Amino acid sequence: MTLLPDNLTIPTLYATEGQGKSVLAVAHLSHPVTGWHWYILERGAGEDADLVFGLVDGFELEYGYSDLQELEANGVVFDTDWTPEEVGVIEQDARRIRGE
Repeated sequence: MTLLPDNLTIPTLYATEGQGKSVLAVAHLSHPVTGWHWYILERGAGEDADLVFGLVDGFELEYGYSDLQELEANGVVFDTDWTPEEVGVIEQDARRIRGE
């Protein structure tokens, strides 16, 4: 089983560069124990298909790259009820919840 469904359309790496906070987070992943969240904005292609870029809400709120195989091996799950949302809105909500 792969962490992201095959029928999910995700922009390739760097395809949304320059769009700022209006980029849609097309997928949401989370860890049921740690409470960490990954909001996926872009995905690699070909040999890099397991590499994703997005907003990570963990110890800190930061943008970065993650490996899907590593996430899946560590119990991260795909949110089947997720509706794509602008990353700026997600970031703003997360900062408010964190009290930043």
